Amino acid sequence: MNKKYNPSKKKNLFKKWISRLHLWFGLIIGAIIFIVSITGALFVFKDEIQNQLRKNEIYHHEKDIAHKKTLPIKILEKRIADFNKEKYPLHWVDIPLNKEKSYLFYYYEHNPKAWNYFDEYPIYKSVYINPFSGKILAVHDEKMNFFTIVKTSTGVYFLKQNGELISWGFRY
Repeated sequence: MNKKYNPSKKKNLFKKWISRLHLWFGLIIGAIIFIVSITGALFVFKDEIQNQLRKNEIYHHEKDIAHKKTLPIKILEKRIADFNKEKYPLHWVDIPLNKEKSYLFYYYEHNPKAWNYFDEYPIYKSVYINPFSGKILAVHDEKMNFFTIVKTSTGVYFLKQNGELISWGFRY
């Protein structure tokens, strides 16, 4: 008996492999889109979430602040430098208009020759300090902060090429 060539078998095999590829690519890309969507939704509420998580540091709870003066910035900088012993200098300070809030100092150093996000910032820390007593309330590593990583990873692959970040179709 002669076996005849059946073109429909070949089509069925092709359809089967294409449908499997479509399924797996769809699942992988769907998972990426899901993660980016969830982290993006969380990032929208970054300030509210961080204010709740850091409310003990953001507000210094100093009594009778109407009759007290804040310490000079230079003295606060020295107290932070004595407390932290970092080899990098303080970079900037956020001074809130609300006197009930703590001052927020930042350590920040940028290495433009680094090839990825984690090496690009040797230090990125925030220090909450009571502006009246000089007491350090908290030190946070912002480089490893969830929201900092989400902000960077949403549009960037964490890698650099020729000094520019590789991204989703645009350069930073």
